[in-house]
Amino acid sequence: MGTLQLNLTIPHDLVADFVLRWSGRPADDRLWTHKCEIGGVGTPWPSLMQYAVATLASTGQAPTGPLAMNLQELIVTHLVTDWVRSAGISLASDAPRCGPGYVRRAAAYIDTHAQSLPTVAEVARAAGVSVRTLSGGFREYLDTTPREMLRDRRLEGIRRELLTNPSATVVSVAGAWGYVNMGVFAAAYRRRFRENPSDTLRRGAE
Repeated sequence: MGTLQLNLTIPHDLVADFVLRWSGRPADDRLWTHKCEIGGVGTPWPSLMQYAVATLASTGQAPTGPLAMNLQELIVTHLVTDWVRSAGISLASDAPRCGPGYVRRAAAYIDTHAQSLPTVAEVARAAGVSVRTLSGGFREYLDTTPREMLRDRRLEGIRRELLTNPSATVVSVAGAWGYVNMGVFAAAYRRRFRENPSDTLRRGAE
């Protein structure tokens, strides 16, 4: 009896936007650095994949419109649920309310372009609103500012590289993310992660 293999590729931005819409705040960086296995006997995944295959077979082509969106949401919901549970992260129900579209667009833009150091004006332009509106929306819905989110995304990007790139150095990685003053960078990193960047690099090499 043959075995059916179904390969799914789920873009990072899709999951990040889903978490933002679900919890009202960007995903904790621990989610992106945590590796977990999903599926197996006794989980919903076999039934979910059978449903996905049956849906694809019934249409004879890639589903579109509401059917595609519902199937996508169903799969991503199961993925995020298992992922946050494995990572020990709480997407608390008392999180700030999910912001309107321009807030989500701005957050996604920052996620994608953090390494290129966009200005707040550039982020606002990408989201289609004024800087004042964007800043107010971030404070109301995400309890932060665009500049603070950009700083956090840069630090999180550096942390990912320090943990996963054995040939990295703190200076080279920080420089690639726009930090030229290592003293300012190290202080910001310690405040964010409560450890020195060199400690993170050492753990990544273990």
